[in-house]
Amino acid sequence: MNKITVEINPQEVKRAISKLPPKERVKFLEELEEKLFPYRFRQIISILRSKAKKPVSLKKVTQICKKVRKKLYEEETKGSN
Repeated sequence: MNKITVEINPQEVKRAISKLPPKERVKFLEELEEKLFPYRFRQIISILRSKAKKPVSLKKVTQICKKVRKKLYEEETKGSN
């Protein structure tokens, strides 16, 4: 199978995306967010660790996130009653 390589600069990518219909742009954005999640997550963890007074484990970050989600969910469900 032959392989073709195409070089596209970021400005050309932006232009191409701006020409997409709104639904396709949203779909593109969702796919991009999904692919970037691991990178963004590692960045956030790195920032948290650098600002912490002592080392923070991934387990501790997960526990804190669960607490916050639970609290937000409870507040949200109280407001909808």
